[in-house]
Amino acid sequence: MRNCKFKSADITFAVLPSVIISAASVACYILRLFDAAAADGLFFVIFSAAVCLAAVLRVRKTALKIISALLCAFYIAAYFTVGGGLFELAADKLNFGAYSFGAFDFLFNTAGVFDYDRLILFTSYGGARLVDSQIICGVSNIAAALPGSDIVYYLSGRVLLIFCLCGVMLSDKRFFKLRLLLCALMLISGNPAPVLIFLLLTKPTAYFISLFFSTCCHAAAAVFEIRAAYAVSPSVYEIAIHSQNAVLVFAVGILILSCSYFISRLVSERKK
Repeated sequence: MRNCKFKSADITFAVLPSVIISAASVACYILRLFDAAAADGLFFVIFSAAVCLAAVLRVRKTALKIISALLCAFYIAAYFTVGGGLFELAADKLNFGAYSFGAFDFLFNTAGVFDYDRLILFTSYGGARLVDSQIICGVSNIAAALPGSDIVYYLSGRVLLIFCLCGVMLSDKRFFKLRLLLCALMLISGNPAPVLIFLLLTKPTAYFISLFFSTCCHAAAAVFEIRAAYAVSPSVYEIAIHSQNAVLVFAVGILILSCSYFISRLVSERKK
């Protein structure tokens, strides 16, 4: 049993995997900008391999390292064999509005999966509207065609979540330069997966606080009518060019970042 003991304060095992995932998120985002269909699958494979690496670095027993590698292989195989049908079922049954979308998308992103997100944003699973005698399908496409529609809050919540996660990450001073790097790459790619898995592996309390914040972000977007939008991913580049009032969106984003920072600090200090 001695070989299975963990050092609770040691998070070095997550450093290299999180950097790998963040770099992959930027590269795959660039591929998606050029409509590369394989971008999400490529990111999933790199994400899974990096998480497996974190598990291998975390445990000491050789048997556990082998089990981690086998589970990773099974996970990747399941994604490419039965994942498509499962994600379509999830998009059909687990989309009750912007709030539920925010929560379930948060969980899928933590697993490196963006298929649920894409189905809601770009297919009829996200709804359909008749615009100028044409049927427009998907949240992102509808929001682009009808900027005044309330469906834009699906996108606004995800935009605010990106800023919220930055606040949660920066509230912890351990490996602060690494946290800054992960936040910067998340803002560039609009992909929260590297930050989510880093929080889950190193500070689960902060991760579950972020899950709660995810719902709050979608609620805040609807209550305060924040119409932030994007075409592919909530990167700062796309937020700036697709949002109706980008200055207001960034101002609210900074406010959300500050609030999540102080709430996370408060929770962390009360636990000590």
